[in-house]
Amino acid sequence: MFFLDYVDPLSYLLDRELSERGRWTEAEAAAPDLGLVPGRLPLVPWTRKAHELVLHAADHGREDEVHRAIFRAVFEHGRDIGRIDVLVGVARECRLDPVEASTVLGVDKFAAAVEASRSLALSLGVVDPPALVLRGEHLQGFHNGDTLRTFLCPP
Repeated sequence: MFFLDYVDPLSYLLDRELSERGRWTEAEAAAPDLGLVPGRLPLVPWTRKAHELVLHAADHGREDEVHRAIFRAVFEHGRDIGRIDVLVGVARECRLDPVEASTVLGVDKFAAAVEASRSLALSLGVVDPPALVLRGEHLQGFHNGDTLRTFLCPP
């Protein structure tokens, strides 16, 4: 499980490290062999509306695209993802219906799911992002490729 905050630079760097080398994909593929059930990434809601948009995007098969676009909006474009209009712009950029995205964010459709994810993270002992949790072990903060490889795909 990858717990993150969209405005945390270490979360952004760890996400890039994981995605650029396909390590998260490798780890998810190995999940059934480890007795884990792969699925949506649980997200901790320090940036709740952004996490809600990612869950909405998942319903349309665009979770990864929106997830990365939110990080780019913050760290490459300096946009305020605490604003619904900014998140609707991200949705539009990722080919989601902006009216539907605005409605979903406005009515807190995914608020309970995001709060459940937060509760799960806290129950697992995660208090600060980024954090990876796998096989009951935690990897907190940013780590280089070798450490990630060892954590995600142990010998």
